[in-house]
Amino acid sequence: NGRGGNIRTDRLDSRRNKFKLESFYHHSEVVRCDRMYNLHSVHETCVLHALPSRFVTPLELEVAVYPDAILVFANVDEENDTYLGFRDTPWHSHGKFLLMTGESTYLQYDPTELVIAIAKGDVLIVSQPIGNRLKDRWLMHKEERLDLQYIEPDETLSVCSLPSRS
Repeated sequence: NGRGGNIRTDRLDSRRNKFKLESFYHHSEVVRCDRMYNLHSVHETCVLHALPSRFVTPLELEVAVYPDAILVFANVDEENDTYLGFRDTPWHSHGKFLLMTGESTYLQYDPTELVIAIAKGDVLIVSQPIGNRLKDRWLMHKEERLDLQYIEPDETLSVCSLPSRS
């Protein structure tokens, strides 16, 4: 890592259920890493819930949530940022993930909680093809009302729950 013999160890802080990075680096770098996704934990959660996943790079994990839907969890090290989104679509999110469940209510998920909610069917996959081209794909909570006010001509919305793994 270009910093000599510094040692880093990962651990889960169970009091706050928050990934912590202990380090001999200066404080601002620990804070930066505290906000990054724990991709190894996300990968382990995928294995527990029979969701195929693979590391594309040490900073990027792909999860096959549906046959043609690859959800990407990534840490952008140089920019002190994280994102998740579907491969080859514009929709994406940063940091902790919020999903509406009603007119003024929402649930907040960290990446491992999101994988579990997808596996349980609480979070659904919405695909938006127009004609025979996929325009976008996103996640929604099963209790969220789907807004069809701005549907375009020749647009189809497909809402899918994860196939049963039993």
